[in-house]
Amino acid sequence: MNTELFQLFTEVYRNQSFAEVAKSRNVSPSSVTRAIALLEEDLGVRLFHRTTRRVTPTEEGQGLHMRITDWLQDLDSIRGELKGVNVKPSGTIRITSNVSFNHLFMIDLIPNFCDLYPEIDLEIRVTDAIVDLVAERIDVAIRFGRLKDSDFVATKLFDQQYVVAASPEYIEAHGKPKTVQDLNRFDCLTLLVSQFHSVWKFRKRGKVEQIKVQPKIKVTGALSLIELAKRGCGYALLPKSLIGPELKAKELISVFTSYEATPTEFDSAAWLVYPSKEMLPSRTRAFVDFMKAQF
Repeated sequence: MNTELFQLFTEVYRNQSFAEVAKSRNVSPSSVTRAIALLEEDLGVRLFHRTTRRVTPTEEGQGLHMRITDWLQDLDSIRGELKGVNVKPSGTIRITSNVSFNHLFMIDLIPNFCDLYPEIDLEIRVTDAIVDLVAERIDVAIRFGRLKDSDFVATKLFDQQYVVAASPEYIEAHGKPKTVQDLNRFDCLTLLVSQFHSVWKFRKRGKVEQIKVQPKIKVTGALSLIELAKRGCGYALLPKSLIGPELKAKELISVFTSYEATPTEFDSAAWLVYPSKEMLPSRTRAFVDFMKAQF
């Protein structure tokens, strides 16, 4: 199939005019109309509604445009590479990140990435829900935890460590637990998320202890959990990567520093997850390499 027809289709789609595309290509409008008709005949669907004033895409036309945009961009990059031309990465990268990682890291990093790769556009879906990468056409996801086997590729950004921490005000008013078992006598704060529950695990020299805490407050969102801990509401089990500034400024004080701790599983990490290493678009590779370099 002639890829030039698909390129022509995308130009008509963007301009919503046969005449505008013909003018930019310095050809007759009838030749553009015939080319689109040939593509429609080949695919067996109508791609545009035509009136004397407007050309608008059909539902099938919208679906085709969504499917082939990335493909055409990748094809241009491949052609450039085969010809030995230094083609800058371009196109759109679709990313998903949870709220806390986006707020604490992505917001600071994205401007630097955009400066390095001005031809790349970003669509960032910020959600604490697990997004289906294939169904939602996501190029890269930032995920946390212990990854199960899958068809996706995962690149580790950093190990995810947790600490039990509270504000100095809460500790002054209520004291520190002497042992991990003492935690159930204090106000505890937890995430209201399915994979997080009221059992906190502690490991020391290979021995694991599980402590069932009685949450005073459950909240969705790590940022809210951090704020509640800072405001003296109790002890929280928090990702160390998210509270470095608070620990350094002594807005939060960690306890049980000789233990490894987790609300889910030990040996978890932050990961970049993407569909495949094979035929990875240069723009996606650029983003993966950039993120790895930051951490």
